[in-house]
Amino acid sequence: MRYLDGQIVGFSTFAPLAFATIGTLPLPVMHRSIVIHMQRSPADLIRFDPRTIPDQPLDCAIVYRETFNWATRCTLNLDPRLPEGLRNRPADNWRPLVSIADACSPQWGEAAREAAVAPSKGQDEDLGVLLLSNIREIFDRRPMTDRHASAVIVTELNEMTDVLWSEWRGSQGDQAPRRLSPAQLAHMVAPFGIRPKTIWPPRRGIGTRSSKGYFRNQFESTWASYCDGTPAQRNNLRY
Repeated sequence: MRYLDGQIVGFSTFAPLAFATIGTLPLPVMHRSIVIHMQRSPADLIRFDPRTIPDQPLDCAIVYRETFNWATRCTLNLDPRLPEGLRNRPADNWRPLVSIADACSPQWGEAAREAAVAPSKGQDEDLGVLLLSNIREIFDRRPMTDRHASAVIVTELNEMTDVLWSEWRGSQGDQAPRRLSPAQLAHMVAPFGIRPKTIWPPRRGIGTRSSKGYFRNQFESTWASYCDGTPAQRNNLRY
């Protein structure tokens, strides 16, 4: 908003962009983007070049004309219905695309909602908070156990099918996918003041060995602060 000739005038700041990059983007940009992980092209890929395929410019002209005609006729719903599991920044990222898909047809709208949920599972504003919630699930499955080895926790995290730990790409999403490791687990919970400790089985015997892990009481206050409906304040965390 700004004053112009004595009147308040509103200006749209919406400006969709596409980045193709090798490496990382700043984290604020990553959180406001729909990330598509690209793969090396096959050997038989046809190059987009009018010198080798004369019909390509004509095809582009047809697509442009039809898209322009559609844009002049359609009316977009600026607040479309979004999937229940989509919220916060992922919802903001997908809202324009879902609105466009709804304007095309109901079938396209539902396909867009399915596409929006698939890559956004677990992609909340703070992956650390998601991790804390998943760790609480692991402890809650065994209420009589007050400790777990790091190896046990990461094994169960990697077995969760609806989150991203088994294809962990790093906190900035710029690494090759791999299973979450105990070292990465320790790195992610460290900003919350949680460190792995030496733990022993509740009942020790001959040949019993210790391991690195976590006690439930290390997480209790953090769960209460971050996992009971209170959003994480990223300014207080460092990765």
